[in-house]
Amino acid sequence: MMDFARARLLGLTAALASVSIWAAFLLGTRFAVQGSFTVEEILVLRLVPAALVMGPVMWRLGIMPRGQSIPRAAMLMVGAIAVFPFVVFWSLSYAPASDGGARAPGLCTCWTALCTFSPA
Repeated sequence: MMDFARARLLGLTAALASVSIWAAFLLGTRFAVQGSFTVEEILVLRLVPAALVMGPVMWRLGIMPRGQSIPRAAMLMVGAIAVFPFVVFWSLSYAPASDGGARAPGLCTCWTALCTFSPA
């Protein structure tokens, strides 16, 4: 019974962390686009440092979508890294963060479905 309680606590903690990360992401982005930053500047400021830090690690580990050609894998990575955040950032420059909180996770799922669709 103790393992169930520990697993439940871990699950609730992970859920709270996930919601907190999304909320901080959306509120921070909304605050930034309402200030003196443009959508493109925010995109560069958030993505370039992450790419510089994680790029060599991913290259060393050989992380690549399996079963994909190099051009298709590159499109998937650019779409996930740049297009999705750009759409969310741009949207938050016109809508409140609460609207983004309701729509961004759904858009993430939709984007994943579009990227995994492969016409036969």
